[in-house]
Amino acid sequence: MRDFFEDLGKRLGETAESLTNRASEVVEVQRIRGQIRALDRNNERDYRDIGRMIYEKYKNGEVIDTEMVCICEEIEKREATAEEMEQMIADSKGTTVCPNCHANLTPDMAYCPQCGEKVPEEEEEPEEEAAGTEAEVAEETAEEAETAAAPESEEA
Repeated sequence: MRDFFEDLGKRLGETAESLTNRASEVVEVQRIRGQIRALDRNNERDYRDIGRMIYEKYKNGEVIDTEMVCICEEIEKREATAEEMEQMIADSKGTTVCPNCHANLTPDMAYCPQCGEKVPEEEEEPEEEAAGTEAEVAEETAEEAETAAAPESEEA
């Protein structure tokens, strides 16, 4: 009977530890998603500012110049950071990210369920194709060598 309770205690401890680890992962993902939302909000604010500045220049008959370059650069930086964070989330979940809409995709998906974009195949395949191409080149080279040697033997 004592063994039963010891075993039960160990199992409860393992289960509690597993739940704690899972909760930590969920909290981390939510923290990153919060950062992404903040980056998106800042981009939306800058989009509005760009539009307002361009419209004011247009309204005043001014030539639109490179004043907006800094804002555009900040938007690009935040977009790149958000993409990196989405990839971090995907990596932690063992998934990939849709190149079109950045939705998380499981390895068995052929198309993104959010936007319908075809999921790129794994990077291992180009390596296999390259190996096949090298073998084909070697085979063609051998055939060319045989062809070049054949006319010489006929002349002799």
